[in-house]
Amino acid sequence: MKCNEVQWKSSREGASEQMVLQALLVSKDEPTAETLIRALAEFGVAVTRSNAIDVAVSRLSEARFDQVIIDFDVD
Repeated sequence: MKCNEVQWKSSREGASEQMVLQALLVSKDEPTAETLIRALAEFGVAVTRSNAIDVAVSRLSEARFDQVIIDFDVD
């Protein structure tokens, strides 16, 4: 399992506010996963990655995620 955390900062009227969204990415495809992680980081999303469904289900019971992204072939 791989985790890449990025913080997104937003300022309103001089005040600095931090908002970090959490995503769980389930993907066996390394290049696709890396592309998604980079794209999500640009939007301030911290990504926890799993390449196994059973591990991802376990992570869902342990932590709160704002998004769950699943990229799997069922063959």
